[in-house]
Amino acid sequence: MALIRPRFPTELDESLEEFVTRFFYGIGIPSTIVSALTFYLLARKNIFSTADVRVLMVLVQVSMFLYNFHFCTLFIPFIYPFTGGGFCMGLLCSLGVRFHYSMCLWLFTIIFTCASFITLLFARYQALLHPWSKIKLKPAPKLVFYITTFSSLSVIPVLFLFTDTSRDDQERMVEVVYQLDWVADHKVFSIVNGREKFLLAQVIKYVMVANIAVFGSITVIIFLLTLLKIFRISSYQSTNKAQRVYRAKIKNSIVILTQMVLSLLLGVVPLCVMVYAVGSADKGEQGVGQETMKIVLACEMITTSVSLINSAVFILGNKQYNKFRKIGIRNSNNRLFISLALLPTGAAREYVSLIAGQVRKTATMLNNNNRISSIDASNTYYSVLPIRSAK
Repeated sequence: MALIRPRFPTELDESLEEFVTRFFYGIGIPSTIVSALTFYLLARKNIFSTADVRVLMVLVQVSMFLYNFHFCTLFIPFIYPFTGGGFCMGLLCSLGVRFHYSMCLWLFTIIFTCASFITLLFARYQALLHPWSKIKLKPAPKLVFYITTFSSLSVIPVLFLFTDTSRDDQERMVEVVYQLDWVADHKVFSIVNGREKFLLAQVIKYVMVANIAVFGSITVIIFLLTLLKIFRISSYQSTNKAQRVYRAKIKNSIVILTQMVLSLLLGVVPLCVMVYAVGSADKGEQGVGQETMKIVLACEMITTSVSLINSAVFILGNKQYNKFRKIGIRNSNNRLFISLALLPTGAAREYVSLIAGQVRKTATMLNNNNRISSIDASNTYYSVLPIRSAK
């Protein structure tokens, strides 16, 4: 019988590591399938979207696909925040690609996704403005904003690329300072030496704060202005073509806002919980304990659902998908294909429709009961009144 070496206080159990790895693969595969359906829908012509909006919609879905495929399949990181790094169990790691480079790619996919959402929201709001609006920009200024957004945010992963330190120094810190068993377990890991890269780490911190302050404020303002535009038009009904096109843009804006809110809840909120858990934990000589590391790992697992949920929202709000689904269901020869291709979203949609139907039936039953009660009450009232016989 093989002897099991004791784990250090900060290390996770091997069974937990195996479970999390399988969980990542289990989320990554269906997310890839659903993303493929979004690419098919985006390839179809959409007469209600301008050229820049269509391009940015493609960028959003591509960035979400790359984020999910890299994070859940190629990378699968186990992040130890107090070390400034961690180890990974994905396909790239099994091929010998260093954790640091995979981490840089992961940061790039995050930045690419954020920039795509910001520019898409900006482009959609510009499309909702009337031609005579004073804040409606021409193509050249909009292009400058797009390039500035992507360029400014991309500085973060580029700077992080240069935080790599020597392998010998990392192994010494892992074994002596943090007392982790990564070297003996032959894990693909990487950590950042904060003392050696102190100046660069400070630059990265200030760049991140500046980008969050600038583009975060811009995003919030555009988000609120788009909501105001939607609320103003929501009560207006018209049958002419111009209004139908405009209402289609409103619907697309609602889908984009929903995707952004879900990304915030499933991506940013777990990150904040992770930072708070590590920052508030009692730190010993080897860092934080296993309970804190489990919280960090749980936050990572929550973020794996961002791409799947966003793709489902995009598909369910797509008019061409609904037509494709209705035609496929009516055709008995294509039922197997439709069931396999649309299972992740079709099941969710049918479940929501079922719940909505039950709610409508319950409301109708309550209304009927109220009517019957009111009729019985009125009959009782009239029955006690004296009835005059006709003379």
